[in-house]
Amino acid sequence: LVLSFSLVMLIGVVANLGLWWIICRRGFAQSSRNWYILNLAISDVLTIVLCKPFVVVRIISKNWTFGVAWCKIVPLLQSTYVFVSTLSILALAVDRYKSIMYTAGKSNNRIRTCLIISGIWMVSVALSFPLLLAHEVKILQGLKNFDLYTICTEHWGYQILLTVYTVMVLLIQYLSPAVAIVTLHILICKSLKYRLDLHETCQQDVSRIRNKLLRHRKNVMLLTSMAISFSATWLPLTLLNILADTNHIIFQQTNFPLIHAVCLLISFSSVCINPVIYGWFNSNFRKDIRNI
Repeated sequence: LVLSFSLVMLIGVVANLGLWWIICRRGFAQSSRNWYILNLAISDVLTIVLCKPFVVVRIISKNWTFGVAWCKIVPLLQSTYVFVSTLSILALAVDRYKSIMYTAGKSNNRIRTCLIISGIWMVSVALSFPLLLAHEVKILQGLKNFDLYTICTEHWGYQILLTVYTVMVLLIQYLSPAVAIVTLHILICKSLKYRLDLHETCQQDVSRIRNKLLRHRKNVMLLTSMAISFSATWLPLTLLNILADTNHIIFQQTNFPLIHAVCLLISFSSVCINPVIYGWFNSNFRKDIRNI
């Protein structure tokens, strides 16, 4: 398992740094989409470097040796990066919608894009902040108050707080990207179909609208693939955490550490997938890969 984690982390760093290099090489001003893709890559690299090593150590050793500060900071950072990925996908969906629907105003406003990305990070930190408050270090004791080992765990005080936060995370991480992509897809298709019917006598307009439909189809496939892969890789760990929160007996199962480790490994793989998906759906990206 440790070898698998290390391999996934290595692939994730190489793939995302490669994505960084290609986007920077092509220039930021090309499109706001590149900024959001770069933001995803930055989030993935940071979570690999700053969070994943601590997770691997927790799997190898039950004992938490990094102190109270890191016990609070690591969950905060990891949750922040997950929210950044979700909100970046949402921003990408809205950006693609605007680029297709409002061609006349399709200027790459770098300041606006930077403000949106800054907002994504601030909102993500705010949404993750409860985890910093909830995590604490506990010393588990055996017979005669003998200290067994130290763990980093969550303590919410009231079950209702944990339930509310869990529901909020599920809604934002899983429901919001799906609703946004489906809604924007319907709006774009209805609008382009209306334009197609309106200008069906003008061959030039028809050709232009059909090209927009084709471009939109590619964008929907890209966004849907990113949203599905993100949700699929994090879903097993999320469901396991919900199950553990509602049924504490599961911690006593002998195979729980192995199941938890496998779910973590699946969630780790998310950092490797986005560069692959982006490269698959972007012809310029594939061309740059071949030229390396």
